Amino acid sequence: MNSPVVSLSSGYSLKSGSRPGDGLTEPDGTYDGEYYEDYEYTSTVLDSCNGRYAKTPDYPYGTYYYVITDNYPFIPRCFKGTELDHTYRIGPDASCPASTASTNCAAAVSGCMDPVASNYNANANIDNGSCTYNLPVELLHLTVKKEGQFALLEWQTAIELNNSHFEIEWSTDGIRFEHIDDVEGEGVSGQMQNYEYLHMEISDGNNYYRLRQVDFDGQYAYSNIILLKTEATNTPLKVYPNPTTGLVTIETKGEATIFITNIYGQQVRQVNISGKQDLNLSYLPEGIYLVHNGTNTQRLVIGR
Repeated sequence: MNSPVVSLSSGYSLKSGSRPGDGLTEPDGTYDGEYYEDYEYTSTVLDSCNGRYAKTPDYPYGTYYYVITDNYPFIPRCFKGTELDHTYRIGPDASCPASTASTNCAAAVSGCMDPVASNYNANANIDNGSCTYNLPVELLHLTVKKEGQFALLEWQTAIELNNSHFEIEWSTDGIRFEHIDDVEGEGVSGQMQNYEYLHMEISDGNNYYRLRQVDFDGQYAYSNIILLKTEATNTPLKVYPNPTTGLVTIETKGEATIFITNIYGQQVRQVNISGKQDLNLSYLPEGIYLVHNGTNTQRLVIGR
């Protein structure tokens, strides 16, 4: 109910090719939308009746409703429900039986009517608020790979409900995790969404990652844990404090040439150090810089 307003499109689209008729007894010509049957249903968030199931302020446990879309010029001539009643039968047959609602629909079946929920009851016609969810989003995959001196996380969702954001968590032992950054979610989406995050401060050895998905109500769920192994080097590089207002300490093993570049790859400073050295970078503009010694790279944030 706290999700943003989303734009929905009909799953109907124009057929390709031409109509099979002869132009006399049946229409011919290219499918251009003049006739109802020029369209065909494929798939979308909306079903073939232009309806969907979602939570609303009036129905906090969710309800099924129909949607009028501007990309499909017809209102679908169909209904969707869990009880069969003869009054819903539309067709050329003039002898449709009388309504059976008094018997077929008299005993309401309660349960969870949300098809996304883990305890969805397809026979229910009244939602009793029992819906339960595992993950607020359907996560298709989560991977990590080495990208230069950094770690690139990539993940994909198939559906999102009430999704506020993803919290990126990192660990070197797989037990104690540190929150390193946030990635904004799509809120509500019935289409596949792709995400990525570049971690610039990885450690030699094991780097564990997981996602903490948070919805707008504050509820959260964790993804599985993934691992990136990196080889240890003989030239470690430490940069602190980070972020900094300008004064920074750079520490390395032995003698090394340190290069500092901006995010455009332009070198702004070069210095030879032995072991550890303090630098005053307060003359540089605020922003993100990369400090590297030819082997390792660290991200440095300068703020005021």
